[in-house]
Amino acid sequence: GAAINIEVTGRGEYRDLIHEAEKIKEFLKRKNVKGVEDLKLNVDANRPEYAIKVDKQQVGVLNTSTFAVGQAIRKALLGQDITTFTIDDESYDITVRFNKKNRENLNSLLD
Repeated sequence: GAAINIEVTGRGEYRDLIHEAEKIKEFLKRKNVKGVEDLKLNVDANRPEYAIKVDKQQVGVLNTSTFAVGQAIRKALLGQDITTFTIDDESYDITVRFNKKNRENLNSLLD
């Protein structure tokens, strides 16, 4: 069957989100839902976090918002699904994001 993805998002600490995702995973395992198997988390608990200070004055000059800046950074690192490609009965999400080299380079975000 088709894969099921559950995305856990929030404004808290990254480790707290991982903890909540683990709780969801364990809940689904306990429920033993037919067809649900091989549950795994697609996270890196040791992923570094960076605080990025946004120049609010510059954001205003550019007539945008800090939210838009945050979304742009998120899309650059995690990607954004822009369409779905379907062949026969299989569908594939098409995702746009920075290439691996630039995703791992903080300066690429700051340029």
